[in-house]
Amino acid sequence: MKKLAVLLGVLTLAGCAGNNQGLSLNLIEDPLYLRAEHDFEQNFVQIQRAVFRHQDACHDNVRFEVDAGNPNYARIIKPLVANATNYSDMMILSMAELRSGVTRAKLYSYYVTTRDQAREMFNVVLHPEQCGAQPNS
Repeated sequence: MKKLAVLLGVLTLAGCAGNNQGLSLNLIEDPLYLRAEHDFEQNFVQIQRAVFRHQDACHDNVRFEVDAGNPNYARIIKPLVANATNYSDMMILSMAELRSGVTRAKLYSYYVTTRDQAREMFNVVLHPEQCGAQPNS
């Protein structure tokens, strides 16, 4: 009985150590992790072009992804730390292209973001050549 308890304890610890997947997008895109919101006048084509311009100007590791299941939804994803592989270590700007022509964006992050970090994410679209958050933008 004692050996069984020790074995179960070891297996539990091994399972915890091996499960370093972080949080999924579905868990991050939750009201609990909503940090900021913004409406853009640009559509997804214009937003994707802005992301490319931002990547060229700033050599930033930001990426644009259209939701494979619904082309009216897309994301801009930016790591908070170098070589981040888990969504819990990234800022996610989830966007919905509305019929009115407005793109509604919601910024999610597992960690609390600063105003500058939120501005920096929005500026990827609004001011793509601007690297980092700048005052008065």
